[in-house]
Amino acid sequence: MDENSLIFKNIPLKLANDIKGNFIRLPLNIISAIESTNLPINEFGFTICISDRDSKIITAGWNGLPSSDNTTIEINPNLWLTNTNTDINTNTNTNTNTNTNTNTSIDLVANRYDESYCPIDVMIEPVTSDDWEIIENNASYLQDNILNQTRFVELNKILICYINSTNLFCKFKIKKINFSSKLNSNIARLSNGSLIIVSPLENKLRSKNQKKKIQIVKTVFKRSTLSINNEDTFKPTCFINNNNLNYSNIARLSIVNPPLSTEKSTNSIFVNLQNSTTIPKNSISIDSSIYDSLSLTPNNGLNIKLEYIHQDSCNNFQSIDNIRLIVEPTISTKQQQQQQQQSTTDLSNYIIKFFKNLPNDSVITGNSNIIMENMSLKVKIIETTKNNNGSILFLQNENNLFNKLNIEVSSPTVTSKRNSSTKTQINDYNDVIYNEKINDIINYITLPVLPSNCVLIEGHSGIGKTTVLKKLKDSLISNHSYHIEYIDCSDNLSKNDKFKFDDLLKILNDHISLSYWYSPTILLLDNADIWFSNNESNGDSNESSSMSNKNKNDLSTRLSLQLISQINKLSLKNSNAIKIVLSSKSRNSLNKLLFSTHFISKIWSLKLPNSNERTELIKLFVENHSHSGLSLEKDITFSDISIDTDGYSPLDLKILIERLFHQSQIKHVGDENFDLNNCSIDKSLFDETLIDFIPSSLRGVNLTKNTGVNWDSIGALSEAKRILLETLEWPTKYSKIFENCPLRLRSGILLYGYAGCGKTLLASAVAQQCGLNFISVKGPEILNKYIGASEQSVRELFDKAQSVKPCILFFDEFDSIAPKRGHDSTGVTDRIVNQLLTQMDGVEGLDGVYVLAATSRPDLIDSALLRPGRLDKSILCGLPNELERQDILEAITTTGDKGKKLQITDETNLNRISQLTQGYSGADLQGLCYTAYLKGVHRYLSDKDSIKEIATTTSSKEELNLEIINKTSNYSIQDYTKIKNKLQEKLDEHNLNSRLDSKDDNDQITVRISTEDLLEAVKESKPSISKNEFEKLYQIYSKFQNDRDGKMPTGELPKEVGTRTSLM
Repeated sequence: MDENSLIFKNIPLKLANDIKGNFIRLPLNIISAIESTNLPINEFGFTICISDRDSKIITAGWNGLPSSDNTTIEINPNLWLTNTNTDINTNTNTNTNTNTNTNTSIDLVANRYDESYCPIDVMIEPVTSDDWEIIENNASYLQDNILNQTRFVELNKILICYINSTNLFCKFKIKKINFSSKLNSNIARLSNGSLIIVSPLENKLRSKNQKKKIQIVKTVFKRSTLSINNEDTFKPTCFINNNNLNYSNIARLSIVNPPLSTEKSTNSIFVNLQNSTTIPKNSISIDSSIYDSLSLTPNNGLNIKLEYIHQDSCNNFQSIDNIRLIVEPTISTKQQQQQQQQSTTDLSNYIIKFFKNLPNDSVITGNSNIIMENMSLKVKIIETTKNNNGSILFLQNENNLFNKLNIEVSSPTVTSKRNSSTKTQINDYNDVIYNEKINDIINYITLPVLPSNCVLIEGHSGIGKTTVLKKLKDSLISNHSYHIEYIDCSDNLSKNDKFKFDDLLKILNDHISLSYWYSPTILLLDNADIWFSNNESNGDSNESSSMSNKNKNDLSTRLSLQLISQINKLSLKNSNAIKIVLSSKSRNSLNKLLFSTHFISKIWSLKLPNSNERTELIKLFVENHSHSGLSLEKDITFSDISIDTDGYSPLDLKILIERLFHQSQIKHVGDENFDLNNCSIDKSLFDETLIDFIPSSLRGVNLTKNTGVNWDSIGALSEAKRILLETLEWPTKYSKIFENCPLRLRSGILLYGYAGCGKTLLASAVAQQCGLNFISVKGPEILNKYIGASEQSVRELFDKAQSVKPCILFFDEFDSIAPKRGHDSTGVTDRIVNQLLTQMDGVEGLDGVYVLAATSRPDLIDSALLRPGRLDKSILCGLPNELERQDILEAITTTGDKGKKLQITDETNLNRISQLTQGYSGADLQGLCYTAYLKGVHRYLSDKDSIKEIATTTSSKEELNLEIINKTSNYSIQDYTKIKNKLQEKLDEHNLNSRLDSKDDNDQITVRISTEDLLEAVKESKPSISKNEFEKLYQIYSKFQNDRDGKMPTGELPKEVGTRTSLM
């Protein structure tokens, strides 16, 4: 006996009315025998045979319950009587709920039917016309419950289906079973994906007195593809690949909905069929007007039921005089304005003339939409007789029939919506910046074989990921016959911005099921990092292992596992059935499972537009407001706006232009002569708007753009200023010129020199002077003891700078971050150097990001970072000479009132101070001036005390008159004298302070530094750099500048005992 087949002999049969459906109940001994096989019991079908006749009656499934007496097999009496012609000895009343024994013994054969026996579709036919009437009246219930009452079907056998909880049931006969493979079997096991197709069966006696029905010649099922036919065609046309339209060129078209769909079946429409050899076999190309008539969104992959109509069914009416063609035009608001000068009668005559001039063999379908010159016409065909007013499905123009029709045109309906189109209305800026990338994605995703059926599009907010997905959707539908399912993961947030796993899982599974039904399908998941987010954080290995179990239960991880499992399972059946395109802010924001399992095979990164692309985008967005007369004045150009919006995303540019448009109107509020339809943007308006506008890449980013330091704030260092000006300011200010330059521009500069000589100050001044964003980096912010964390910090720094470009990355004390490799016992700095090399001049390169590094020990920096293409230029910030010291002092101080600078007297001799401060750095000179300023403050305060003393002695006292109104016996004369003296002191103090305060307010006394203050400060200060240190650094700088041999370290460590090793 095969383990997939079991036989049980001579088992009593009992009829049970409480079994509702095509199932049987089994005794416990048979249930135990089936379960002992360790095979899924739901895959077993039980064939009932009559023992003494050796004939098969029916194959049914087990309903999961044991029989009532545990010795018999129980079956529904209606199912038994329907499938056998034998007379069984029973007094069963099939309308009661009693169980009745029979005198029949049966043999039971249990066979296993695995997934290969699951059919694609099963065609059934009602046994009688009464069954068909029951089906028609309860179509919705049967559609939802027929699979719940049946598990196994057998060719030419009859099954039953109960209606609701009543005893009413209908009977079907199995006419045909279609399997996905070439399996030849009369028995099939139904699954959730099986399609049940019911063939109608009408009562012929009842239809004799009815009107002649349309003759269906043949019924076929095809997969829909979107037609590229002209949308202005008047007739609903479909294209099929059939050289010989043997049946008819007219057919009735309807949509077969998925089994689990809750939508009602769409209405049918009669279409005209044409042959096209470009259409794939088993496919039908549907014109867009058909989608409009059926109220469907144009897409591919629909399961189309096509019923060929016999030619004699055309023009099925009694008399042409009884036919009324009612046309309801729908026009847009703009068309209404254009046609206001025309009367309704002219429009009606125009439409009537259109129909009467249609060519022969043209077809007009009732209840359809016809597109005529961007005007939508709703058509109804009605036949009016004495006994009946009914609608006719279609008319064919035979013998100039349309010229004889009675055509009625109703008043046009005005709508603000645009006419439906096969393409989604989206922004056109994809053709400006992402057209090449979109073509690359399409060429890859449509390949017949892929490493994995999932790809990723990454880019920060506002860069155009959603727009790219919509452009992909339009192109794949129109040109590649793919069905497209689009999900915006951000649309499924709950009230608390949280998700419920069961809800999301149902949404995901439903879309995957639909995608497989309409396959081949491309599933677009926008903002996928909301569902499949990365919740991992850096930590030690123990913590990671302890959190692993928790991460498995994490919503994102569970959803990721479900997605990967479902797609991989379906890919085993058909590798091209479902392909997925994800979009997220970055690959790091997605769950790591999507990468560790190699589920995502390729990644495309959307970059910010360059100068030329920004110029084209700005032109496009301004043209979008051309209906309002928006234009630019002569003092500003599109290129000027492009230069000042470096680092802006397409969405930022769009919002900026809209804000400029609104500001131009607000600016002229109250001006009666201003024309709202003639708005213009000038330079001043643009500058005012740009100041308050923050692009999306800068929102929430802590960076410094206005450092408050410019070239005038820095004395001396003229050569360093010139090089920085050429390297950073000119390429930013004159980008058009430098774009055509064949030379590779510098992107990195090393500032080295003695401590306090202005390296950090120069970097701050560059950010202010050139209008660049400024990010300062310190060593401890990067260094991390965990392997990979430091490199990730470096990468994030450069990604952050790239998102806010043009930007300066300033590394202070660079020698502590990037020392020579091979001398770090932990290997952290070695890995940082490797990552810096990759970021600065590797495959990724730099674009709009400039690196400034400052150090006092350039000899300690890894020499690979000093090669051209990385830190191209090294600038020495040396100790200032006498003239430079005087220049520094003049930059720190001023004789007038210039902001925050220290003020000196007109007689202050800065030349003398510069002669006395040899060996001082810029920081030393600034400290000297601060000390001198404090000297001036002390001098001012001592002068103020002298003034107070003089005022106290010279001022005339104001006598206090004390008058006692109510004298009490508790105070003596001495007590009153003490009170008077105390009050007199308070009055004198108040009068003195009032005179001093009024003098300060009137004179506005300001502390000014004199030469004497500076000389006293010189006596109390000394250079911060000693002679020994200066000589040591001088030799290092001389060797670094002139005597370098260019040799890089070999990387080999010495072998001697006691040398340090590196964890590389």
